[in-house]
Amino acid sequence: MAPIRPPLLGLSPAGTEPESDEQERRRSFREAYSVTAWLSPDAQTRNGRQRQVLVNNLSLHGVGFVASTPLEAEAVHWIVVGAGALRASSRVRIVSCRAKKDGGYEVGGEFF
Repeated sequence: MAPIRPPLLGLSPAGTEPESDEQERRRSFREAYSVTAWLSPDAQTRNGRQRQVLVNNLSLHGVGFVASTPLEAEAVHWIVVGAGALRASSRVRIVSCRAKKDGGYEVGGEFF
């Protein structure tokens, strides 16, 4: 039996209401994760001063993570996500950055 996945693109199953007033913009299902990643400010070469971030969700098209300092919307970085022997790296465009009540910043990024 296939796992039940929530609806994509802001659509709700018949007879239910969306969980929030925000329109769902994601193009693919996101999986919850808790893994360390490295974010580099130089999207062209993967060089530069890297900072450690904590990924909390991941999809084919993007990533959500927590950073200790704010990131500018539309900025392009290079991210390397590591999970044991598996590693993924990609350029990521920052889509959103919100301050958390308990400190840090909740960041959403789109792969391209």
